[in-house]
Amino acid sequence: MRGVSEYVATVIVAIITMAAGILVFIHSYYIANSYYDTLSKAFEESLKSSSMTILASYISNQKLVVIASTGSMPIQIYSIYVNESLANCVIAFNNTAKPLTYSNPVGVSYYTAFVAMCNVGNASYANVKIVFDGGTEYAKAQKIG
Repeated sequence: MRGVSEYVATVIVAIITMAAGILVFIHSYYIANSYYDTLSKAFEESLKSSSMTILASYISNQKLVVIASTGSMPIQIYSIYVNESLANCVIAFNNTAKPLTYSNPVGVSYYTAFVAMCNVGNASYANVKIVFDGGTEYAKAQKIG
């Protein structure tokens, strides 16, 4: 019986190594591509949905004041809860003030800063929840001054 030549053995080992490398590359490419696709879809959905960011919140003179800004899409503010209770508030933006009631949401255009003011009595601390068409934003407010 004859043995396998050194050259044939080297070629066989090289082919096995290249095949294993190709399989690892294909698997890695699939994982990276699916991760990229997921990020792309999440980014596209975030561009389509409306957004809002709360910039500041405080209590002064028995009023809760929340300063916020909209993102790249206009929003509809449906309600504001203070300490888990529906609050009667006024939304002020662009030199106008509109009362916020659950039956009459307030629309705010894109890239607009607005102020929400709600009566809170003698409260010194408040948990605030703003419900809008893009979701819910939370803030905490303390009495100042």
